Amino acid sequence: MESVETLRAKVDLVNLKIDELDYGWDYSKPYDEYVSAMESIWEERDFLYRSIRMIDKYTLKPISDGCLYSMIDFKENCLNGSFIDYDGFGYYSDGKMESDIHILPSDFKNGVVRKDFEYVVWYNK
Repeated sequence: MESVETLRAKVDLVNLKIDELDYGWDYSKPYDEYVSAMESIWEERDFLYRSIRMIDKYTLKPISDGCLYSMIDFKENCLNGSFIDYDGFGYYSDGKMESDIHILPSDFKNGVVRKDFEYVVWYNK
């Protein structure tokens, strides 16, 4: 398993590649061509970020005004489309405190979810 530092270095390289592709893009072309050209590199970056979130150290703080869900309920809401990545943001939780590690609804679709937490604190936009 790669270290968080190695994964972050890879993210930096991918972001440089994204910047280069973006800078060189001919914006007179249709947007769907841009998305098609960028999609695989965006997916690579998303994979790296997910990998980091699976092994990164975390700190806990008191839950503020988010909604606390059991992991089972949160997963169900994500898989049935009630929550999508653009609706808000979530943090892993132990049920009393929230971590500083994000969880995205799409993490379930990608099969990348931490097993050391039983709850999620969700913040709607």
